[in-house]
Amino acid sequence: MSLSDSSAALATARRLLSRESSEQGIPDTASTAVEHVFAQRFSSLSQWVGIVGCNALFARALALSAPHHPVLRGVCFQLHDGTPQLECLAENAREYGSQATTEAATTVLASVITMLSGLIGEDLAMSILEVVPPGTSKNPQAATAGTSPKSSNTAEGAIS
Repeated sequence: MSLSDSSAALATARRLLSRESSEQGIPDTASTAVEHVFAQRFSSLSQWVGIVGCNALFARALALSAPHHPVLRGVCFQLHDGTPQLECLAENAREYGSQATTEAATTVLASVITMLSGLIGEDLAMSILEVVPPGTSKNPQAATAGTSPKSSNTAEGAIS
């Protein structure tokens, strides 16, 4: 089954997200884990397709997924001090729950996987997506514990 097949892309996205989700059922934990996975994937991808290309992939994936997942309504992907963050996701996760948050994130990531596989091929796409960039933790709580407060600096463009 190829990654351009949506069921294979969804399975891959679930696997990538499940690595970070240690505690199911807690909306704040789910949104933190999603942000962490997206930040890791953004970091890996931006080294290959650039920040603009990565923004385009995530913007399109978010736009395709939002109409099907209420938890994504109003969510935008922005860079703060060079770190990608999903604005409004934590608030929406508290309203819709962790399962809806994880399902929506899975759909977004599956869209990124499908588009990237179509552009550069499945093998290269998966080798890029599997990489955990140096300096990032596999534990989302550890990764966010030492972050600085959000800045309004959205240089490099924002995804919405």
